[in-house]
Amino acid sequence: MLQTRSPRTFESLIGDTTDYISQVWKHFIPTMLRVNVIYILSACIMVYILYTHKTYYYNNLMEDIDALSTFSISSIAGLYDNIPLGNMSAVKIAMISLLGIVLLVTGVIFLLFTPVYMILHNRYSRVPTYDEVISYMSSHIGRIVAYCLWTVLLYVPVIILSIIVAIPLCIIIIGIPVVVIYVIVLKMILSMSLYVYMDDDSIDYFNAISLSWEKIKEKFWINVASCVVIGIISSIAIKGVEMTAKIINNINVVAIDAYDAVAYVFVYSVMYLIISILYDVMIGIMYFSSGDSKNELHLNNIPRNFEV
Repeated sequence: MLQTRSPRTFESLIGDTTDYISQVWKHFIPTMLRVNVIYILSACIMVYILYTHKTYYYNNLMEDIDALSTFSISSIAGLYDNIPLGNMSAVKIAMISLLGIVLLVTGVIFLLFTPVYMILHNRYSRVPTYDEVISYMSSHIGRIVAYCLWTVLLYVPVIILSIIVAIPLCIIIIGIPVVVIYVIVLKMILSMSLYVYMDDDSIDYFNAISLSWEKIKEKFWINVASCVVIGIISSIAIKGVEMTAKIINNINVVAIDAYDAVAYVFVYSVMYLIISILYDVMIGIMYFSSGDSKNELHLNNIPRNFEV
């Protein structure tokens, strides 16, 4: 059995994160891939349609892979700027539009998976099954939609305000690290708010944001430092996958076709999912090891043969 270590230190936070992953990865990763299979398949179909279109063929390969493979809603939206819809048939336009909606919806599912998995693990004192994860998400559709709507509504004002504050700070050298810390903390708050929001139905969106900040600031510099370290490790791993794809692309003497693009997106999506585990689990460890004793995470009763 593993308990989150007390008192919370930088070493214990990193240690609990790696311990958790080492104990559940054989169940966690297959379940994650199964939950996100619709996204991966939709991304593959999308890139196949694009690369079989004669005016789009062989262009912007790495940009498209990055947009389709990183489960980023903003990247998916930006992808449509490069699509020559005016030269496409009505059927292809309809298919791409439908796939775009599917990618956005399943992108939200990706963001929810780790919080829901760890919440259920804590409640059941065992790893949750695929059906339990899907059932929990399905039973909270109303709350999930509300969370997404509030995030979208607040996204633009927050970004505008952040830019207004960041520009003068970046003029002075000391302001640059302040901006960097602000961005890191903002991402931490949004990530942890999913745990708070999905774990307690009595908590609304704004309370989830507020409580997330309260939990993060308990051990502020330890939490920030841990996120920086995990973020650097994850970024290096993701860039490694990206650079490998670029090298293969550059040395490939045969023109990249639709099947190559599909293969790239499939492999890159799976690798991104696996690499993202580090950061998402660490946020969960922060949440479950915060001052509220009822959230203490126990990893017990983990079966030898997982039900996926």
